[in-house]
Amino acid sequence: MRRLKRSAVVVATALAVVAGSSSSAQAATRAMTRDTDGCFVYSYDPGWATTTVYFHNRCDKAHYIKIVWKWSGLKASRIRVDGDGKGHEERRSKPAEVYDDGAA
Repeated sequence: MRRLKRSAVVVATALAVVAGSSSSAQAATRAMTRDTDGCFVYSYDPGWATTTVYFHNRCDKAHYIKIVWKWSGLKASRIRVDGDGKGHEERRSKPAEVYDDGAA
């Protein structure tokens, strides 16, 4: 009887480890991207259908941020952001490039 209980505990522990590692593997495939370019700090986490890029202009004056999207059918986004301003842009694509496009 003791062997049966030990076997059940071993099997339950093994299942818990496998279940935990599969969720870790899923989290590892999606990675948050954070970076800085010029006056801007930006971040995005590629989603299943859409991706939202969040940005913050850390300079005192207005600047443009440019987001070039990977899907060729989308026009690049060029957004004017006030000094110390924040915003976001969502598209059905992942960004290929994000950069400070100069003073406004």
